Amino acid sequence: MLTAGFVSRVVVAGPTTHICRQWAADAARYGIDLEPNRPNSDGPESGDFHGVAVTYQTIAAGPGQDVMKMSSPDSAAPATVTTTTTYSAPGK
Repeated sequence: MLTAGFVSRVVVAGPTTHICRQWAADAARYGIDLEPNRPNSDGPESGDFHGVAVTYQTIAAGPGQDVMKMSSPDSAAPATVTTTTTYSAPGK
C-alpha cells in the first residue's frame, strides 16, 4: 500500500511494548521503517520513518495527540492502521 501510494504512513497499535517492537522489527524486513513506542510527548513524527508502532495505552492516553497526526502539512494524507491482538490458549 505504501509503494503503490494508497497510503503515506502506517500506524501499528499493539497491546504491549514488546509486541510493538516486534512489529517494527518485522516491518523493517520488508522495507517499512516504523518507530516503535513513540510517546505522545515527543511531538510530531519524524520524516525518517514510514509510521509508528505504539501501544493501545499510548493512543488512549492522548487521543488526537501527535502520535496519531501527520507530520506533514497535509493532515488529510491517507494512513493505514493495524491493530494486533494476542491470544492465549487455555491451560490444561
